[in-house]
Amino acid sequence: MSLPAPKVINFKSVDQYSGKYHYSRIATNDGAVGNKITLDSATSQEINWELPSKPYNLSKSYISYTTNVPAPAAKCSVVHADVALPWVQSIQFGTMGGLNLVDLQNSHLYSKVARKIDTPIDEFEASDIFSGLTKADLTSANYVPQGYTSLAGNSLGVPVGAPAIVAPSANEPLYCRSSEPATAMQMQYNVPLSAFTNTLFSMPQDMYFGTDNMYLRLNTAPSSKFGYIATDDQDPITGAAVLETQPTISNIFLYLAVETDNNIVEAIKAKYNSGELKYTIPFTYSFRHATTGAGSQSVSCNLTAQYGRLLKRMLHVVLPANEILNNAYNHSNFNGSKFDRYQTFLDSSPLQDAQLNCLQATNATPGLVLDDWRENKMVCSGTAIQGPASYQLNWFHCDSFAGKSTDPNVSDSQIYEGLDLSIPKKWVIEMQTINANFNHYSFATFLRQLHLLPNLGPQFV
Repeated sequence: MSLPAPKVINFKSVDQYSGKYHYSRIATNDGAVGNKITLDSATSQEINWELPSKPYNLSKSYISYTTNVPAPAAKCSVVHADVALPWVQSIQFGTMGGLNLVDLQNSHLYSKVARKIDTPIDEFEASDIFSGLTKADLTSANYVPQGYTSLAGNSLGVPVGAPAIVAPSANEPLYCRSSEPATAMQMQYNVPLSAFTNTLFSMPQDMYFGTDNMYLRLNTAPSSKFGYIATDDQDPITGAAVLETQPTISNIFLYLAVETDNNIVEAIKAKYNSGELKYTIPFTYSFRHATTGAGSQSVSCNLTAQYGRLLKRMLHVVLPANEILNNAYNHSNFNGSKFDRYQTFLDSSPLQDAQLNCLQATNATPGLVLDDWRENKMVCSGTAIQGPASYQLNWFHCDSFAGKSTDPNVSDSQIYEGLDLSIPKKWVIEMQTINANFNHYSFATFLRQLHLLPNLGPQFV
């Protein structure tokens, strides 16, 4: 038997450039006094930034702002705490000529759903309350806005005497924040653009778009998606009503991570000038369907090469038809509260061998094993969703057509893998619903190839 080779210390030096950044604070272009807006119950407003012609890293950049909710009379204010930019309903990033490299509708809902499963658990545990996603300080007082405190006398909605499989996680995300009655609520946020995962914003590398300035545009959401009022600061459900006074968003700044390492800057510009600068970028598109009538409901999405060359995943959630107040982001399906089984299809071929059951086991029905959790458990592994109870409170279904990166230095968004869309595909989900009217959201993530050409700007190839 041969002995293993002795370990040798390698004293060789290696040249490496990791990037050095300066945070350039950029005010909005809208001329709002003090970078401040007042939200509206119905009307959307537009916020723009013009980005300089320099190499910068969007995944390390932040949107900073202050929110102020005036004191309601004898009630408390409740704001959603697990949503990145809950006052924003769509985000675009692109050229002044109108080519969007990010065009994310329903961005508030997408961040609530996707960020938890795209955030590694160590990053989640190290997050802070300013980022729009953080661990709850006290699990027993982590109130879920959509109503599970009243279901079971437990803030996480776990039924009395339920088996251990549905026990809540000690790493539960913080769902909402509330003020004391008749008290104003002011909060500061620094939300990373990387919160919008599987978009250009989440790519951990320097981007350069040549001599063309780029723009970042936000469109505000109705104030009912930001927050509401309730009768008790420890009960975010009872007495839920619209805000008495519209909240304000002030001190709105983009902190852009501009590359300052001259070697990297010159290398990127040289590659651009030679016509060799290319990026493979993720592009997420939102499909929305409203359905009526309890029983069988079917939703389909036509997927073509206009969105991208490859399809990486389909992420589906279901919300009540009236998406306001405590139900503004209610995509839970705790113990089949919205639907008890479902199945997905690609071009009429089922992607599961049978319908997936969403009900929890009881003494009367011990054979139920949470098929939906089994099917999506791998997606949640090592993320902010740490168990079946958390999963059902934050329900989603994911059909993935690409694997995760095995290299810690390479993000999932940089893996060129997925379903070829040179021939159009049709994705379908069929559900057996309990109630009648729902809004279905399907977030499809594609891969696009972007070529940066001198004097022509960004071009999809």
